[in-house]
Amino acid sequence: MGIEKFLVDRDGRAVEYPKFIDKTIERIKRIQKDLSRNKKGSKNYEKCKKRLVKLYDKLNNQRKDFLHKLSKYYADNYKVIYVKDLNIRGLVRKGKANTLHRHILDASWGEFIRKLSYKVEGTGRAVVKVSPHTTSKRCARCGAIVDIKLSDRVFRCPVCGWTADRDYNASLNILKAGSGRPAVPVEREPLLQTLSYKDVVLGQNLSMKQEAPCVSKG
Repeated sequence: MGIEKFLVDRDGRAVEYPKFIDKTIERIKRIQKDLSRNKKGSKNYEKCKKRLVKLYDKLNNQRKDFLHKLSKYYADNYKVIYVKDLNIRGLVRKGKANTLHRHILDASWGEFIRKLSYKVEGTGRAVVKVSPHTTSKRCARCGAIVDIKLSDRVFRCPVCGWTADRDYNASLNILKAGSGRPAVPVEREPLLQTLSYKDVVLGQNLSMKQEAPCVSKG
C-alpha cells in the first residue's frame, strides 16, 4: 500500500499505520470510480455519493481513534517526547500529486502532535519540537552527513560503517538535537520490526522512559 510506518521511536519501535485504514481508503477509491461512471443526479450516482460520505465518516473515525490511542500511550509513558517540527501544510500541498494514503498520513502526523501536546499539558511532561534539518542525513554515531535518498530505507554511513533503519537513525539525531545530549546508538538490524499500534498501546512490559523521540516515515 506504500505506507508502513507512522513513526519510529528511540527505543527502536516502528509503529505501522493501521491496515484497516488502508482497507477503507481502497473502498473509497473504488466507489469514487463508480461515482465517475454514473450520470450526475441519477439514482446510482446519489447511491454512490451516500456510500462515499459514509465511508469518509468511517475513515475519519478510524483515524481519530488510532491517533487518540497512540498519543495517549506516549503521553502516559514518557516524560519528554521529542518530535520533528515538520511543515505539515507544505507536506499536504506537496502530497496532492501523490496517493491518498500519503495525503492522509501527512495530515495525521500534525493531528498526532496536537493530541500529544494536549495530553501532556499540565502533567509536568513535555513535547519538544526539533528542527528536522539534517536529522535524516546525519550519522547518529559519528556525525557525518550522508547523501541519502528518500527511497533509501536503510542508513549506511561510509565513514564509520554505522548501518540502521533510516528512521531509527533520525530518531537518535532528534534526541540529540532536542536534549543537547548525544544519543548512544544501539546496534540493531538494518530493518526494524514493525508493530501494530495495538502492540504498542497494549504493551505491559514497557516501563516509564525519560525521552521518546518520534519520527514519521519521511
